[in-house]
Amino acid sequence: DSSLAAASADPAGGDADAGGSLRTPRSASFHEAAKGLDGASPAVPDAMVAEYERVKRELEQMREMKAKYEELRSNHEKLKVENEEVRKIVGDMYVSVDEDKEITDKYKATYKEIVDSLAPGGGPPKTGELMPKLYDLMVRMNDEDIRKEYMVQMEIILNDDPSVSERVKGIAEGMSIKLGEMMDTPRHQRIAKLAKEEEDRKQAQRQQQQNQADAAKSKEREAAQRKRNGQAYDALEPAIRQ
Repeated sequence: DSSLAAASADPAGGDADAGGSLRTPRSASFHEAAKGLDGASPAVPDAMVAEYERVKRELEQMREMKAKYEELRSNHEKLKVENEEVRKIVGDMYVSVDEDKEITDKYKATYKEIVDSLAPGGGPPKTGELMPKLYDLMVRMNDEDIRKEYMVQMEIILNDDPSVSERVKGIAEGMSIKLGEMMDTPRHQRIAKLAKEEEDRKQAQRQQQQNQADAAKSKEREAAQRKRNGQAYDALEPAIRQ
């Protein structure tokens, strides 16, 4: 048909596929996509137009959100690489912002667990179990949080609050001494000292294990020697008695 041929030749009217149906360009609007071969637009319900526009907006929003997510992920990966580079330079003395918050949160949770265990009905005290962990976290806290926690513990000691037990005040006294010492030492030095103490402790354990192993081998040698001595005596005894 001449009209179909004209429509197929018209670049503005879209391309015709092998079956002769009209394929609209990707940029066509909802109404343009709904046009028939004669170019006339059928009656499209307003609800369908509104739904089309809504879906179109949601898709655009999803594309924007995906682009922002990819940008954030890329920045996060770059930050991780930068943090690892810094860590390689300064070692375990480096503490990132996220790690800093995690340390503070763990410290608060551990301290609360200790105090709760000292309350009436709180079960067995957890001071022996958790205080070493609390001191380790204190060492890793930033300098500002150390000063704040020092003030908190001093207030517990100085305030005559009847709701605070003597055991909690006793813990506050010990912690205030530790915190006071830490206030005069920058965090990187505290962490370095902690790392050295940990290495010394491991070295002492290794040395103790080695000493125990050496002692066990020595006992085995002594037992073997006594056995050989007994066997030699048993062999020589008849000749000696003659």
